[in-house]
Amino acid sequence: MHSNYPKFFTNVYDLTSTFVLILGSVIEVQMIIAFINTILMVIGLSFLKVPSILVMALLIFILGLIPIAGVLLSLIPLSVISFAALGWTGMIEVWILVAVIHLFESYFLHPRLMATRTELPIFLTFATIIVMEHLLGAWGLIIGVPIVAFILNLLGVQEASISKHSLEESTR
Repeated sequence: MHSNYPKFFTNVYDLTSTFVLILGSVIEVQMIIAFINTILMVIGLSFLKVPSILVMALLIFILGLIPIAGVLLSLIPLSVISFAALGWTGMIEVWILVAVIHLFESYFLHPRLMATRTELPIFLTFATIIVMEHLLGAWGLIIGVPIVAFILNLLGVQEASISKHSLEESTR
């Protein structure tokens, strides 16, 4: 079938495919961050001698895919298990471990990986994460960087090399 508006639909296709590919790359980065977070937590929990580390690792990874809320949700079972096994001091040590790893993730790992993947400057990525989280909440952490990368691509300020490279691979 042919459309009466082929140029319009070609532009819509190009724009949506660019946004979807940028969003996909950001989701991929979130999975990498969750994986690194899980590895660091498992190392820390093993030093603290918290039991059921494999179950905790699975829980931390799955909940790590949810920005901000995942940390808070994983803190509940971590607190219960560490309190039952290690007492108050063990639970507080686990809280400190979670806080340190979360700060590392939020202020270093997340902006750096997002900037590398989207080829945006680290400062712009960091500012985008802060502003979009303030405006859109947890969703801003997920879709904030793709929106800014998409708008910059649309305005011609920054070429979305991710989308062009991925689009070339998908059409082969």
